[in-house]
Amino acid sequence: MLKQIIFAAMLIITGVATAQNGTTSPYSFFGIGEIKFKGTAENRSMGGINVFSDSIHLNIQNPASVANLKLVSFTSGGSYKYVNQQTETDSQYASATTLDYLALGIPMGKFGASFGILPFTSVGYKLESDGDSSFTQYRGTGGMNKVFFVLGLSSNSKF
Repeated sequence: MLKQIIFAAMLIITGVATAQNGTTSPYSFFGIGEIKFKGTAENRSMGGINVFSDSIHLNIQNPASVANLKLVSFTSGGSYKYVNQQTETDSQYASATTLDYLALGIPMGKFGASFGILPFTSVGYKLESDGDSSFTQYRGTGGMNKVFFVLGLSSNSKF
């Protein structure tokens, strides 16, 4: 019963999830925005390593590790950023709170499965231009999200 509730909650969350304003940088105006770190807190705390495999932690950077799960694993993470942006004449403080990842890993005997959502890029800018006696304002928020599904088979399995 618990698995069905968790599955339904994840399905609803990924269905209504929208991109979020995860940056305040004017450089996110160019291209698709700033690329986000694609890992969990464990990956960040080990310097970005993505090859570790654990039987209770979900590694969303290494799809092969999902086959070694022994327990149902739910992982989520968020971050808060507070920055001071300044030019020669002006200064402003800005903050951004974002969801960094949301994933669920399920062991299935010889197999393991994982699915979730994580931000791929982040956009958040407000640019103002006062040239040629016309005022122009550009504003952008959001970014791109990545939804994933992983199915892994343990290399120790025999058919």
